[in-house]
Amino acid sequence: MSVARKVAKNTLWIIFGYGIQVVLGVITVACLARYLGKDNFGKFSFVFVYLGFFNLIIDFGIGQILVREVSRDREKAGKLIGNAIIIRLILSVFAIVLACLFINLLHYPFKTKLLIYIASLSFLLSISGLYGLIFQVNLKIKYSIFADICNGLLKLGLFSYFIYLRFTLAWFVAATVITCIPGIFIVMILSKKFIKPDFHVDFKMWKNLFREAFPLALTSVFIMIYARADQLLLFHMKGAQEVGYYAAIVKLAETFNMIPSAFLTSIAPLFYDYFAVSGKKLEKAYELTFKYLSAFVIPIVFGVFILAGNIIMLVYGRQFIEASFALRILIWSEIFVFLGTIQYYILVSVGLQKINFIITLA
Repeated sequence: MSVARKVAKNTLWIIFGYGIQVVLGVITVACLARYLGKDNFGKFSFVFVYLGFFNLIIDFGIGQILVREVSRDREKAGKLIGNAIIIRLILSVFAIVLACLFINLLHYPFKTKLLIYIASLSFLLSISGLYGLIFQVNLKIKYSIFADICNGLLKLGLFSYFIYLRFTLAWFVAATVITCIPGIFIVMILSKKFIKPDFHVDFKMWKNLFREAFPLALTSVFIMIYARADQLLLFHMKGAQEVGYYAAIVKLAETFNMIPSAFLTSIAPLFYDYFAVSGKKLEKAYELTFKYLSAFVIPIVFGVFILAGNIIMLVYGRQFIEASFALRILIWSEIFVFLGTIQYYILVSVGLQKINFIITLA
């Protein structure tokens, strides 16, 4: 099968898979928000926003560098993946310790701290993303999507069961962690068909990965501050209920982030290949990506702007209707998210990830 056909097939799988994930995600969040109410939903959101900052330590921008390096040199693929898994496990333990220590320095109720202790265990499961990269570079993303859909179905099922039994907030936090476990085993087993991780430690490789990934790590820090610090401040100043309102519309608006992410996940390996063999092909791929994603985002933004009230009522119910005005404002940021995602991937493909950091900082 030609590369073009593989990319087309991969893209169709991504559209199909991410479409199902979006539907599952919206239904899950809608059920959770309606059941927990504004106050508890705000607490639930705060826990994962807080941990999101420590999640930056775990990834450190290595993921995209790994895709680029594996695409360029398949002979080192097993060793690259294996060493990246070891790095991520070490960083996961460090992030858990740091997140739990730091929350104890802040004046939050013990119940909030307990939720963070429970949720932080999800860091240990983050290695599934590295196994997923194996499918990405081999244009076999359907296996990764299958694992994600299984996780999504399990989460929706478990949440629905807990809602039926009237369980408390802590159970839903624990379920968020537990439902990630099956997906890890699925990707670990299926990925062996393509690349077997080599766990022989190579510190020179570690040094190279950290050096190349460092600008992306800094970029992620500033993006996270821009995108999530407002929820932490809101929780501190106004309380869980206000965070519940705001988190509800953020989750809804960010649902559309899956579109550029899905599309570029599929064609990123092509960017890396084209850079090595043909600048004109890379330029053409960039132009087409920009054209198609622009055509997607404009109608989405205008549609949500016009129908914000109806969307809020449909997803969250009347108790969140006050959030519709904020959704009308926030949805415009999706234009910059779509176009910024293209810029991010193209700069990584040509080895100019430092510019991503400079642009983000500006």
